[in-house]
Amino acid sequence: MSTLHDAVVRAIYRVGWVGASRIPPAAVSRIIGWGSAAAARHNGAHVQTLRDNARYFRERIVEAGFSPLPGETPIIPIIVGETSAAIQMSEMLLDEGVFVTGFGFPVVPQGEARVRCQISAAHTRADLDEAIAAFNRVGRRLKLI
Repeated sequence: MSTLHDAVVRAIYRVGWVGASRIPPAAVSRIIGWGSAAAARHNGAHVQTLRDNARYFRERIVEAGFSPLPGETPIIPIIVGETSAAIQMSEMLLDEGVFVTGFGFPVVPQGEARVRCQISAAHTRADLDEAIAAFNRVGRRLKLI
C-alpha cells in the first residue's frame, strides 16, 4: 500500500467513519492532511508495527487452535460457531482484561459467530502474549480449543 493510502486508512479509523456509505469531500481533504502529517512524523514505522503485530497475533491464535478469518488486516475475527459462544467468550475475555466484541446472528450468518479482535501498533508483544494466553484459557474453558 502507498504511504498516502495507509495514512488515509489510519485517519478514517481514528475518526470513526468505518462503515459509512460515503465521506464528504471536505472530510476527505482533512483526512489526507492528517494522514500526510502522520506519515511524515512516523515515516511508516507505525504502519509496519501494526502489520507485524497483526501477523504475530494471527499466527499465535492459529497455533493455539482458533480459526480466524483469513486476511492481513489488524481486525481479526475469530470464528467460534454459535452466537452464545461468541457473547460468552467476549464476556469471559473482558474478565481476563481483554476487550473483544462478540458478533452473532443476524449480524453474521448463523453458525459463524465470532469475536472481533482489533490489534494496534501501540500493543507490545507482552500485551499480545497476555491476550493470547487469555484466549487460550477461555477457549479451553469453553471447549473451543
